[in-house]
Amino acid sequence: MRIKKIFVSLPMGKLHEDEIRRKQEKLLELAGEYLHEPVMLIENFITDSKYDPLECLGEGIKRMAAADYVLFADGFMKASGCKIELACAVKYGKQILLEDKNKIEEVI
Repeated sequence: MRIKKIFVSLPMGKLHEDEIRRKQEKLLELAGEYLHEPVMLIENFITDSKYDPLECLGEGIKRMAAADYVLFADGFMKASGCKIELACAVKYGKQILLEDKNKIEEVI
């Protein structure tokens, strides 16, 4: 069985790095349980300060191309970057998962 690659889109603006990492881990765990398959995270949290926010968004979208699923965390519609990632995922036919109160749902 091939490991499914998950790109996680979550609002990061007001979170510390450790909070982001914990949220990514939790979402990855939920995705694996939902899909009943092994999953791995496509890293899209860029900590290098040489990048400005637009460069980070562009790099994230570039990495999304390799994803089997794009998972959107609760609150994603309040974050402009997440909305742009959603538009890209829809436009380019990515399989989309949504977190809803610590549960995962697939968008068909």
